Amino acid sequence: VNENKIKRYAEINVKENTNSSAAIINTYAGISNEEVAYVTNNFNSEQQQKYIQSKVDFYNIEFKQLNMLQTSTTLPNGKEQIDLEVKGLLTKSGNTYILKPNFWYTKSENITMFKPRNYPFYLSFNDYEMQEFDSIVYQLSPHLSLDLLPPQFNLDTKFGRYSINFQLLQNKLIYTRKLILKSGLFSANEYKEWIDFNKKIDKLDRVEIALKNNN
Repeated sequence: VNENKIKRYAEINVKENTNSSAAIINTYAGISNEEVAYVTNNFNSEQQQKYIQSKVDFYNIEFKQLNMLQTSTTLPNGKEQIDLEVKGLLTKSGNTYILKPNFWYTKSENITMFKPRNYPFYLSFNDYEMQEFDSIVYQLSPHLSLDLLPPQFNLDTKFGRYSINFQLLQNKLIYTRKLILKSGLFSANEYKEWIDFNKKIDKLDRVEIALKNNN
């Protein structure tokens, strides 16, 4: 059973001219919790803030609250409770603002230039068997509107599954993302498929949304 899981939830009030506020709750289980557990138990508050800042694609943040907790059960679990303000959440271009909905984005380490292989390759359970679930609610300022939602996308392969979805409910933009990776031994002929799988995820994780300024 895959117990290596990350669940991330955030509510963000998006402001076009002032700082945006964000309330974030992340939970970790299994191998995904090992690094978080070390940071929780060994880092002081300033070091913990730097650790969180290294994981988000925000240029300038100010922490209002950061709690990192560990639960001692059969399967240790970690939890991060974060309240912060974000400066420069939106990038302005003329009368349009650009939003990157996946602020957890980090370039996949698996993406390399494809070179033909002669031997099978192995994706180990500890490194590759994992699940990520993201849900981010963007409360848009009344002065911001969205003309076009990106299409939802589903990818199902032997290496794992990936999906993203966008909803607009009144002035709330809801972004959901699911990534389930599989370990195993794969043939040399499947290596290019694995590279392509990771490249597609990398591209979709960098999707941008254009917001119109109605002022």
